Amino acid sequence: MKEIVYNEVSDAQIHFRILLNAIAHPGSIYDFPKMDLTPPNNINLASVFIGFALMNADVSFAVQNENTTATTEYLALNTGASIATLEQTDFLFTTGNTFPSCIESLKIGTLSYPENSATIIIDVIQLSSTPEENTLAIELSGPGIENTTILYINGLSVTLMIAIQEQNTEFPLGLDIMLTDNHNQVACIPRSSKISFPSSLNSHS
Repeated sequence: MKEIVYNEVSDAQIHFRILLNAIAHPGSIYDFPKMDLTPPNNINLASVFIGFALMNADVSFAVQNENTTATTEYLALNTGASIATLEQTDFLFTTGNTFPSCIESLKIGTLSYPENSATIIIDVIQLSSTPEENTLAIELSGPGIENTTILYINGLSVTLMIAIQEQNTEFPLGLDIMLTDNHNQVACIPRSSKISFPSSLNSHS
């Protein structure tokens, strides 16, 4: 379905600025303003906003979720981006419980062209800056972070994050991550961030 209430200029600019702030402050949680869109089931509305703000006919994307076909058709119709394989895609839309093996296929750039890498948009249940039940604690450090910051995530597999962590060991190569939740929130983990898992905080997980 083509969304007619979304303004490809003004709405996209608002969402793009939110993403710029989230990228500049890794691990910090930002809210998207709510809109009356009608995406397929099994994709967070915040993930749709990311697709609408960042994708156009010059980029490609892939989807791996429980409603892959409908989500792919919806994003292609509304953004003009082309559909690609995992090996070639610029953006991957997936969920926090996806198979870690799909991460190994994604492009991580080259030393000459590190920007030629994929961005992963991951749907989770809840992002929080404070400990909650059934959350995975991720400690981040690096550019944009004073000392360290901890992000608590409900609905994210630790094995998936470890697979991403392994792809991000040789900066500037690696994968950029955008996490969205059911409450229209987003948090970003650029490939410049160092990821660790504080054992004392994850002992209950």
